[in-house]
Amino acid sequence: MKVHIQSILVILFLQISCSGQSERIEEKLMECAYQSYSDHGLALKQLISNYQTLLIDEKILADGSAKSYRDIFKKFADSNGFDKIPSKYFYVEFQKLEKRNEKKLENCREQILSDSAMYSSSKLKAFDSTILKTSYSNNPRASIIAKEVLSVLSDKDFELDLYKLYTFMMFSYIDTEAGIAENAQVVKDYDPTNTLNISLTENKEILVNNQIVSVEELKKLVKTYLSNNKSESTILLKSHPDLTYGFYQGIGDVIIQEITALRNELSLEKFNSEYKALNKEQKTQIAQIYPQRIVEKTLK
Repeated sequence: MKVHIQSILVILFLQISCSGQSERIEEKLMECAYQSYSDHGLALKQLISNYQTLLIDEKILADGSAKSYRDIFKKFADSNGFDKIPSKYFYVEFQKLEKRNEKKLENCREQILSDSAMYSSSKLKAFDSTILKTSYSNNPRASIIAKEVLSVLSDKDFELDLYKLYTFMMFSYIDTEAGIAENAQVVKDYDPTNTLNISLTENKEILVNNQIVSVEELKKLVKTYLSNNKSESTILLKSHPDLTYGFYQGIGDVIIQEITALRNELSLEKFNSEYKALNKEQKTQIAQIYPQRIVEKTLK
């Protein structure tokens, strides 16, 4: 599936307003998102606060300042800049919130964006253009995206929660990218009768072997399949071409989390240590038992 990073922006027009920047279009768009929830975004505000605290507690983010967020992007720009990733994925936690009123949100956003003068002179337009350019490149890696974003946004821009939230989403992207680079197997031949078939529809339905399931049910099914098949496991992930990348990435994160959890269990059993702390030879042994064999195809 073609990776369209721009679609993540749909998720990111969310959160709270910042003092001294209420006139910026980014804040107005986030206020739209507030009003699309029955609780006016209270649960979302708590999620944002909790996730920032998690990043600080895990010493990934120095503090909640704009400079700290921009420093994170500098690490993204350096493909070897991170030595750890968050223990939770923001997108997965976001999916647990109540559903918002999408029609109300879209109508509000259209009204604000109709002010072309306001949008054309904003940092948001430059940011949109950067994301669009990188998403259609031949190699939209996190490091490339981060370098382009840094060329557009200043420290002060990262005071806005829109760009903080984009930082949260980038963790999922760089983790998947790094994990595949290190551990994935090139899958050329596989037994189609022994795969776990996951399909993602245009309407964000998740089908496992043609049965609609929830995210929690998906996690259990993936774990059961991997536990039963181990080294013979192959996950076939099909997605509709019009599916937003944010949803697709979130499901990919769920699958990888289950693989990682099983690897950690086995690592603790065999070596009394988590997978990420093992040496290269030990990691290879564990990865052979629980491989990351994911075949991606377009749903017709």
